[in-house]
Amino acid sequence: MLSRPELGRIAYHCYAHGRDDAGGRPWLRREGSLNSAVAWMIQHEAELSALTGRLHPEPDEWPS
Repeated sequence: MLSRPELGRIAYHCYAHGRDDAGGRPWLRREGSLNSAVAWMIQHEAELSALTGRLHPEPDEWPS
């Protein structure tokens, strides 16, 4: 997830860790609260794992 200011509020963006064939990161959903974003990610864990398995690795090192 990534949080950033949007229209004077904070938006939480859910994405899959990896890159698609065009080199882009799959942005999946935007939520207005952290709780909603986390709940969506948990509810869709199996789909996210499957999607991540089909993606190319991130070019940048995963934050430690």
